[in-house]
Amino acid sequence: MIAGLCKYSNAECITRALELYKEMREKDFVPTVEAYCGLLTIAKTWQEAMFYLKDMAQKYIKPNIRQLRDQFNTVVKILNEAAAVGCKPSLRTYSLVMKSCLKQRNMSKSVSLAHLVHILAKLEQSETIEMLEKGDEEFFISAMDFACKMKNIAIAERILNLYRAPNNCVRLPAFLGEAEFYGLYLRIVINQLSLQEVEKHYMSLVPRAVPLSNNLAMIMLRRLQ
Repeated sequence: MIAGLCKYSNAECITRALELYKEMREKDFVPTVEAYCGLLTIAKTWQEAMFYLKDMAQKYIKPNIRQLRDQFNTVVKILNEAAAVGCKPSLRTYSLVMKSCLKQRNMSKSVSLAHLVHILAKLEQSETIEMLEKGDEEFFISAMDFACKMKNIAIAERILNLYRAPNNCVRLPAFLGEAEFYGLYLRIVINQLSLQEVEKHYMSLVPRAVPLSNNLAMIMLRRLQ
């Protein structure tokens, strides 16, 4: 019944669906996969969507691909609604989304990647990328770390180009922040590109932007073997 009510966008049906869900939780009844799927479609916040997924995990209910898609759609809907009323999401907001994606065991890699692709597309279309709140600069490290874990060189290149873009006014601290950012990028390059390209990038970044370390030396050694 919850799934059916969630198909209608009017307030009465949504309220009734949430009431039924609350009653089931109070009586220790387990909602169906379809019920959770419906609840995800009406979630108004990222936190609400995550609450349903955590509840599923506690009840050992495995999410299907539709639920993962609905979770992604929830994030997109919230960001679009914020933009529509003139509320521009900060880079820190995007960074928190990325960090949350990395922590969620129930989220597939493809859905996590879809989050990042959507965020990058939004930023690439911006006239100016400005510092809106403290911690905005962390987005670039979070995004590059995500690309590194996904082993996706194409996404890493987009993040790098975005950071270096003339309309980006957000900068990482020169020695620590940028060293970490370029270090993550270099790891992807070493593992994904040809040796000729690796040499070119290595010579341009080490030690100017990325200090030579034992860890970096070991990564290079494994690549050359």
